[in-house]
Formats: sequence, structure tokens, C-alpha cells
Amino acid sequence: MRTSRPGGRPSATGCGHEVEPIRNVGSLLEVEMALKAKDTVALLEDVPARHLERGQVGTVLEKLGRELFEVEFDDDEGENFATLALKADQLLVLHH
Repeated sequence: MRTSRPGGRPSATGCGHEVEPIRNVGSLLEVEMALKAKDTVALLEDVPARHLERGQVGTVLEKLGRELFEVEFDDDEGENFATLALKADQLLVLHH
């Protein structure tokens, strides 16, 4: 038998224990843990000082600190046009 939580909604476990939904899916911690050297990433925001726009694709070269990664951006011919340190929350790991 499922027991009810306050507000009359049944608990997820059926044993009266609360189970909190997972929040912050895609949180900074998850992003940081997922990033590693050679990952393909996309920018989540513009970096006007380096002429980079949201959505541009780069490659993680190395982890520089707790939330900081060196990322390289190349042109269509494979020539590097920008290498810079970016925070984990500025990047989206691409899986292909």
C-alpha cells in the first residue's frame, strides 16, 4: 500500500519514506566531472573578447583547476584560432 505525503500525494517508495526528486541535473558538479582532456565541447555563451560565439565547438586540452579548463578552438582547416581557459559552466560536452 502506498502511503501519502503531506498534501495527499503518495510517497514514491510506498513505505512512508520521502524520496526527493533529483534536482540540478546538468549541475556544475556533473559538468565538471564529465569534462576531460580531448572532449569535444560547445560554448554556452559568447566570449566577445576572443571573437567566440555561443555554440562554437572546441576541444578540451586539460583541466587547469577545480572548475577551469583549457579549451582550443580551430577553424575549418584545423588551424588554431583561440585557446583559452573557460569555466565548466560555460561548456557543454558533445557526444558524437
